[in-house]
Amino acid sequence: MATITNIKLDASERALVRLLSQHYGDRSLYLSHPRDHLVLRDAMERGFVSSDGELTPAGYAYWQRHE
Repeated sequence: MATITNIKLDASERALVRLLSQHYGDRSLYLSHPRDHLVLRDAMERGFVSSDGELTPAGYAYWQRHE
């Protein structure tokens, strides 16, 4: 039996997941959309991205859950 882990997300949460998915192997994020700076600020406030712009373990786990 399959388990559904991806619940419906609102637009801001989808933007957050999209941003978190834009990371390199060393967990450095890159911004590809003009509004990414706003989403990045939210991700940093939530502890998903460090002040150095790297995906934190919490951010990686969140991205994996909602990918």
